[in-house]
Amino acid sequence: MDVKKALELFGYGSLKEISESDIKRRYRKLIKMCHPDSGIKNIGFSVDDVKNGKRVLERVFRVCSVQSAVREIVFIDINTLINIYKDGRASYNNRIISKNDLKTKDIFLDFSYVIKVDDITTDNSNVYVRYNYKDNYSVDIDVEMSPMNKDIDININGINKKISPKGNCVELNFDFGYNINLKCTLYKKNRIED
Repeated sequence: MDVKKALELFGYGSLKEISESDIKRRYRKLIKMCHPDSGIKNIGFSVDDVKNGKRVLERVFRVCSVQSAVREIVFIDINTLINIYKDGRASYNNRIISKNDLKTKDIFLDFSYVIKVDDITTDNSNVYVRYNYKDNYSVDIDVEMSPMNKDIDININGINKKISPKGNCVELNFDFGYNINLKCTLYKKNRIED
């Protein structure tokens, strides 16, 4: 059943009129009309039509609600996420964040990193990645290097890796426990020497 037919069956003029409680109220009324003891003959629709119409309208209502909702944006670090997984909630910047907040708010993870090229710090920054329930994240970082440089040390939230890149790109995987993984792609950007 399409949305137009469902709206007509339930007596709605437009999508703006529907609400979750009203769909249920109208559903019960229509189901009673279909009952053999109602005394109504040839109503023009069946119990299955009413059930399908309810399913269509509830799906449309949920989609419209999600798209129109303004969700709060919250930034947390990786240690806070781990504590939420361990304890069900954690404090970050004097605020309690719960597992439920992971579902109802737009959460961004703050991955802080330090990059050293041949033992000289070249970049000390943060990258923000939107939380996803699979906990697989990906970031791209440009690393300025001259052709003479050999080694790159990268520290992301306390995990160190040292590499000697061959080519212009290298991928590193960071495992933070609790199935939280970060794929970091470093792109070699040539530094112009003075």
